[in-house]
Amino acid sequence: MRFICIPLLLLSIMLAGILAGCGGGGASRGSNDGTIGEVTIVLSPKDPDMLLLPGESKLFTATVTGTTNTAVYWYVNNVLQSATGNTFVFYAPSALGTSYTIRAVSQADPSKSDSVTIMVGPPGPPG
Repeated sequence: MRFICIPLLLLSIMLAGILAGCGGGGASRGSNDGTIGEVTIVLSPKDPDMLLLPGESKLFTATVTGTTNTAVYWYVNNVLQSATGNTFVFYAPSALGTSYTIRAVSQADPSKSDSVTIMVGPPGPPG
């Protein structure tokens, strides 16, 4: 009797481990990050010739679709910013002739992003 119990005990432990490893595997990716379709992100405004004067600011908005999680991470020149939400205000520093890339990255799908480059420069000639 003792010899039968040990193999049954080992078999029970093995089955418990297998079943525990299978638990929770039915959840889809979308249930955790809010994805309901193809995630897209669009940053605006998106003027290819954007020029700011030192001290000026510009409000950017990121629109994320295809997910219920519309939050984004904001980066300036690949440095993560502390901004939260879907809007970001960029303040132009005093360094003239410097370009800055503003990038919004989807929190639901970090492989999706959009960006715009801003130049900080002097005002153009009077027109």
